Amino acid sequence: MNPARILVVDDDPAMLRTVERVLAPHHVVASAEGGEAALRQAASFAAELVILDVHMPRMDGFELLNRLRDAHPELDAIFMTGVVHELDEPLVRSIRERAFYFIQKPFERELLLALVERCLELRRLEGENQMHLARLRSELASARTFQQGLLPAPSARAGSLAVAWHYEP
Repeated sequence: MNPARILVVDDDPAMLRTVERVLAPHHVVASAEGGEAALRQAASFAAELVILDVHMPRMDGFELLNRLRDAHPELDAIFMTGVVHELDEPLVRSIRERAFYFIQKPFERELLLALVERCLELRRLEGENQMHLARLRSELASARTFQQGLLPAPSARAGSLAVAWHYEP
């Protein structure tokens, strides 16, 4: 499997380094300290997955994800939070924002790796499915063209006799 391009966004430099250390041996990882830095980074770093903190100053993770998806609608996301009180609200919102998962800090290294790998696997399978559907559509169009080529002209005349037909598959 090719390494994925992952953008990690958090306002805590220690958390950025931690996530980078966990993911960098397996993937191409870029990090940004906060939302504005992430938007600048995303302009030149074509991420497939973004791992972002929910609570950041000036721009929370939800607003950042919406802005990132304006330019990259197919971007997958995993939200992180260190806030333990009122955990349900950001969890529900992350589900509504179509995030792949919501993880609470601090997290286990293996949990993060497993989530990232599962997210990337589902992304790969979706891509394969789209390629398969495109191939099927192309094959159906070719078959339709071939079958219609076998049919005679829709009308013909032989002397005073006129013949017309209509084919409906």
